[in-house]
Amino acid sequence: MFRVKDYLNGGAISLDGGVIKGKGKLLLGYSDPKITFPVVSGSLKTPDELKGHQDVITKTRKLDDKVKLLEAIKTEISKQEMVCEELLEKFNKRKRKFDEISENITQPYGNELVLWRTPVKAEMLDL
Repeated sequence: MFRVKDYLNGGAISLDGGVIKGKGKLLLGYSDPKITFPVVSGSLKTPDELKGHQDVITKTRKLDDKVKLLEAIKTEISKQEMVCEELLEKFNKRKRKFDEISENITQPYGNELVLWRTPVKAEMLDL
């Protein structure tokens, strides 16, 4: 780090924990330096770079809006699936009742019962 001191303008941090502040203060780990790294957005030099940055922001916002819309659609689909299941159960219950009633109505009585249950052949009818 001593060899690099001449080339530094604002300080440096080495991987082994050494810190150089400013133009010459050297800290070799005997204290707890509070190191923060500022986020520098940089200067946008051309309108094309500015436009590109705005495009990224616009696309990110559109993506967020679409994600929110997707979540809303998912919740609506789950609600409709629950309604569909309830209606299907109701339909099946009514269909079972209808089948029971129609079976009772279509059962033959008296002589019809015998003919209905036994296969009818042409010889039996004396045609």
